[in-house]
Amino acid sequence: MKAAVSLALNPKTTLPGAEKIYQSGKRGKKETRNYLTVLELANENKKFMEINKEYILMLKPKEFLRKENWVTFSSTINSRESENFDYLIAHKEEFVKANGAKKVNSLIESLYYWNIMNYAMGKTPYDKMKVIELNNEIQKAGLSDTCNVCRVYPIIHLRGERKYDEMLDYLTKNASQLGVSKLYIDTSLELPDMSGETKGKIINYLNSCIEAQQEDSGVVKQLKAFIYKLEHPNGIIFEKGSLAEAMAKAKKEGKLLFIDCYTIWCGPCKRMSNQVFVQEAVGAVYNKQFINVKLDMEQKDGIELNKKHPVTSYPTLLFMDGDGNIVKKIIGGQNADNLLKIASEVIKQ
Repeated sequence: MKAAVSLALNPKTTLPGAEKIYQSGKRGKKETRNYLTVLELANENKKFMEINKEYILMLKPKEFLRKENWVTFSSTINSRESENFDYLIAHKEEFVKANGAKKVNSLIESLYYWNIMNYAMGKTPYDKMKVIELNNEIQKAGLSDTCNVCRVYPIIHLRGERKYDEMLDYLTKNASQLGVSKLYIDTSLELPDMSGETKGKIINYLNSCIEAQQEDSGVVKQLKAFIYKLEHPNGIIFEKGSLAEAMAKAKKEGKLLFIDCYTIWCGPCKRMSNQVFVQEAVGAVYNKQFINVKLDMEQKDGIELNKKHPVTSYPTLLFMDGDGNIVKKIIGGQNADNLLKIASEVIKQ
């Protein structure tokens, strides 16, 4: 806070001042770094990334290790495929010495988190060898056994090997350590090969999770909505394959695609999934008239679709033909009556 106030009081390090210096042509390392610091404080993210590309090119690799360059260096790593990720792992001890273990490990963990979670939630098909390779990478990266991705990791094998009783027991025993990850996993327990007995055990487990809550919180509402979804399985049936496979199926059957564009953190998206899509009347229409697809817009197919048909609000509902042309686009959550009305309008077009 003191550093931010100091910058704000110095005319040269306010946003207009730093920008004026930059525009005047004074673009040495010091001036550019100061400009980046001000842009970060001002939440000018787009401009920050643009200038940061210039600044990184000014640095020699050994300069990445300096404390004052951590924000700019770390911002160049948004996936494990990023050019500087291998450099970070190879020089981790030096980065930790300069910036602290918490910052460095938090960045590394964030790059593995959704890979691990997608397996644990059943979104990525279980492949034992690939999962073991992923864990070997995590160990090589030097993450602690107590970090979130390592705590979630055992769930992948238990779910993938259909050891459901052990999985529920693990989730119960490690509830406090798993944090928000547990809710994501709890509300993904709609198992494709689930017997009536297993479903009953999962519902009992979810009810015990509700009882453990102190109040009627958002967590409780999500768990209750998911239990409703399990108990009413006659809603919309969504395709399990890729978007390309769904498009091919739509074209072959002469149907339109219905695409639910969502993100995992979107509240209205969860409400639609747990309260609207599960309704029998909605399922009866959409399963007959459309090929239905759910797309996480922060994952592979969603990212690719976003390049062709930008989606900026969630949920966004798309009706698309088998050639990828948008027939209708609806922004925002809908109730069952609206969803049925929209389907009727699309069918008549």
